Amino acid sequence: GVDVDAAMNTMLLGDALCVVAAAFYATYDLRLFSYGKKVPPLPLIRTKIAVQAFLSCILLAVLGENGGLSEAITYVQSLVLSLS
Repeated sequence: GVDVDAAMNTMLLGDALCVVAAAFYATYDLRLFSYGKKVPPLPLIRTKIAVQAFLSCILLAVLGENGGLSEAITYVQSLVLSLS
């Protein structure tokens, strides 16, 4: 049968993670709004994308399985080649 306690714990964990994600997104949105008043849009967008890509690469290098960062680089290279 189904373990009701395990299912309830999983649901509660999912709900808690949604609340945490919403708090992080609200903080991100407010900070972006604040910077949007001070920085021209194009440099702000470029910097945002570069920082997100950099942080994603670090996370992938640290936590990635099956090749991690090198596998992602291979994927991006094949994607770029298929688009050109």
